[in-house]
Amino acid sequence: MDLYFLSLTFSDLEWERLVELANVKQVVNILRVCLKDLNHVLQLEIPSSVRRTLDKRSADEGEESSRYLYQRYSKAHDLVNRWLEIPTTKTKLAYLWRWIFPPKSYMNASFKSKHGLLQHMERILKGIRKYF
Repeated sequence: MDLYFLSLTFSDLEWERLVELANVKQVVNILRVCLKDLNHVLQLEIPSSVRRTLDKRSADEGEESSRYLYQRYSKAHDLVNRWLEIPTTKTKLAYLWRWIFPPKSYMNASFKSKHGLLQHMERILKGIRKYF
């Protein structure tokens, strides 16, 4: 949405600057997909020169940013990867404890049931649907 609102005021020079910045930061593919989505969903008018330049650069360069556009793994796999990124055992255990027993304020705000056991059951079912 930030890109949408900013682009409404872009001049031709600012569009060119955006493309050059995307090229320097190696996110041409991400910008191209975002602009296509904005055009499709919000009918954002993107200059044809910008579209052509992005298409050409994304095809020409083997940019790393493409891998962030597609999720190749399941949510469960992502959860395991996140766990492995936590640096120390103590931090992992603290994360696990907080994940198993979240604060009561979070539980009351997030789940309709008032009883703690029912809140945890709702939470587990929601987690199963999310990760599997």
